[in-house]
Amino acid sequence: MIRHCARAPTDKWGMPHGYSRNPNDYTSQPWPSFHVPPMECTPRGSKIIENQGKYLRSRLPEPISLVSDVIERDQVTSKYLAKGLGLPNSRIKVCGPLWNPVGYSICPRYSNETLHKSTQYQLDTIQKPANYEEVIDIVQRVIGKGKEKPIRQIPNIIEANGYYTGGMEIVNEALETIILEQGAGLPLGWGRMKKETLYDALSLHIYFDRINNGFEFCRNVYSNYLVRFHKNLREPGTIFYVGHDTDLTCMQMLIGLYWRPHLFPDNATVAGSSLLFDYDNVTEMITTTYLSTDFSSTDGILYSAPAIFQSNGKNKIHFNEYSRLIEKVLDHKCVRENYCA
Repeated sequence: MIRHCARAPTDKWGMPHGYSRNPNDYTSQPWPSFHVPPMECTPRGSKIIENQGKYLRSRLPEPISLVSDVIERDQVTSKYLAKGLGLPNSRIKVCGPLWNPVGYSICPRYSNETLHKSTQYQLDTIQKPANYEEVIDIVQRVIGKGKEKPIRQIPNIIEANGYYTGGMEIVNEALETIILEQGAGLPLGWGRMKKETLYDALSLHIYFDRINNGFEFCRNVYSNYLVRFHKNLREPGTIFYVGHDTDLTCMQMLIGLYWRPHLFPDNATVAGSSLLFDYDNVTEMITTTYLSTDFSSTDGILYSAPAIFQSNGKNKIHFNEYSRLIEKVLDHKCVRENYCA
């Protein structure tokens, strides 16, 4: 499973009611232009993905195919990845329901109360990064003072729908924008942030994502995805699932994985990164690896790190044990295996 290209950032932040959603209202100067629409792949981001395909081409078993979310940036990522892999676009299958089962009426959305409790549980149990306070101050210095209140003066809340937001939303979106600037080849934070500082600071971005992607949210959205992915593991060749950072975050949450990437903080899910599940049909063992680029060039070289199962402390697991992990977390009301078959 692979996250889409390095893209342009969103133009609407998920701030609480009563606060501006315009990112430029929280900065001393406007964010730079990425020269593409919000949330779409940048030319450099697309080139990195194409070269990742070239890098992986001789390293993966054939036949190779791709399954993509319907979102434009995922389809563009799939096309550039296929180009690098030397594949025609006909090898790409677009399947929105795998990533949006609620929107396609595969299963009902969990109640606000359930999602709120799930987020509160995450907030109560996940330890804040050691550099939590330091990073808030770093981000504030980089973005400066805008029309709206500074980070520390905006309280963090869990909204009725379970979304955690407030001052931490500013930190999260600012860090996301700056790492996307690196993907686009732009100066980091108007030239005010060093890449080493950014990499350390991303621990808060990861923390924020974990708060907002709790067990109930992931179970609601990814039960159908997990079943399809599980079924494909034993099939010959390679299948890319081209989607989002939440794919990796929710896989981490649901089956208990963790990884320590090259350069980035633990459990990072940067643009173009992926989780590789390698099934050996002789031993029936699955080996899991996290792959990521460092965005320093467009060469597509990927750095690997073992993705460790919490259940056994290894990045290898028997297919039957993996199947049991999947079964424990599935909501069968949200499973329709015949979608996009």
